[in-house]
Amino acid sequence: MKALICGASNTPYAHGCYEYDIFCDNNYPREPPKMNLITTGSGSVRFNPNLYACGKVCLSLLGTWRGSATENWDPKLSTILQVLLSTQAIIMSEEVYFNEPGFENEAGTPEGEKKNEGYQNIVRYCNIKFAMVAQIKKPSKGFDSVIKRHFYIKKEEILKEVNYWVELAEKNEATYNGLVNDHNYNWANQFKASKTKYKEMLVAVVQELTEELNKLERPTDYELQLQQQEEAKRRGAAKKAGSKKRQAITEGKAELEEIDMATDEEDGDEPTEINTEAKTPGTQIPGGKVLDIEDEAVKDRWSRYIGAMGIEAVAKQAAASIFLSGAGALGIEIAKNLVLAGCKTFTLHDNKPVTYRDLSGQFFLNLEEDLLNEKRKKRSRGEACLPRLKQLNYYVKCTLAPVEPLPLDAAVMEQWGLGAYEVIILTEATDQEITAFDDYCRQTKKKLIVADAYGVFTRVFNDFGPAFEVLDKNGEEL
Repeated sequence: MKALICGASNTPYAHGCYEYDIFCDNNYPREPPKMNLITTGSGSVRFNPNLYACGKVCLSLLGTWRGSATENWDPKLSTILQVLLSTQAIIMSEEVYFNEPGFENEAGTPEGEKKNEGYQNIVRYCNIKFAMVAQIKKPSKGFDSVIKRHFYIKKEEILKEVNYWVELAEKNEATYNGLVNDHNYNWANQFKASKTKYKEMLVAVVQELTEELNKLERPTDYELQLQQQEEAKRRGAAKKAGSKKRQAITEGKAELEEIDMATDEEDGDEPTEINTEAKTPGTQIPGGKVLDIEDEAVKDRWSRYIGAMGIEAVAKQAAASIFLSGAGALGIEIAKNLVLAGCKTFTLHDNKPVTYRDLSGQFFLNLEEDLLNEKRKKRSRGEACLPRLKQLNYYVKCTLAPVEPLPLDAAVMEQWGLGAYEVIILTEATDQEITAFDDYCRQTKKKLIVADAYGVFTRVFNDFGPAFEVLDKNGEEL
């Protein structure tokens, strides 16, 4: 596997992107993984006493350095994450020179601090040259999007820090003898050629970095370009293999992972028109079958669910029309379960645009399709999710409500066609909306469910009217 470690601020590795190769052989996790640094300027720089120019990573956790029992690899406790964090925090620190065993005693001494400054100067310069500029020009394969986004977002912070390094070049005294010279002979010789040589070279590479940072496109534009290139390749390959694959599926010979389960819209086909201008949001969208609980095929498909819930409860649900507002993480989880379980009609309401925050818990949203692709971006989360919901159960008629705020007036609720629903579910609703809908449901004898999730805290409120009929009279298993 590969890993990318970005240097921490206030270290000579700050903001640089360092690529590592990690290999876990058959003895893992009994024995530690093997790790190699790829970002070495083609072997021209030793970034640390523990990061060799050949790529070797010297760390007790990896078994490449002798350490105490508590520092070595423990199959029961140690992880790859621990290795990565140790590399970033312990090795890639500001105490570069003092990472060499036996040289930590020089910390705090005038000569030791000068040598540490010299080693840091080499790392700072090569960090900009190989872990910043080179990564922007030719990102590590597999990390293209991450690296471009990293440098675009942190541009101002990066320029502030590297320009501070230019200031330090005048203030701090550095020497390039002894260990510093032994580890990086070529760079040490260049920097000690004159008192101003390091600063001159640093200013030049900072200028190059500034130019490259200013050329960066917005991450969305760059990622969309990559996505379009990959999509073109995929379409070309799919076109060639299409007829053969369809024949295999028809004959039952296709491998499951080879079957394309993407929705029509994700495949690039023309999306199904969603009629949000109709008088009632429950207007049927063409396609779909009727969920008839008396149908033997339906009984067979839902046999386990019927066994768990009882035929009466499933029959009532199959005949129910359900309205759900809110296509956030909780709302879409409820929607998914209802559509899979089966009902007569299901209408989803949502008037919020897709944001990055939604991606943390909303599994029907897609970064490339619903956020980065401006041409195919939908007006709301609900509109983006509906085609994927419809794929779950063709017995359920899934529709979309108007992409507008929930109505607060009973007359407008009737215009929306809410009288056609037996159950109304609200998520992410305001207190004013909840109160208005509760009054409406009481007047029209409908079931109201209000649910919300706030991190680890949740709430569920049900109002099924003044009389609620319980079918399961004794609580015994059916």
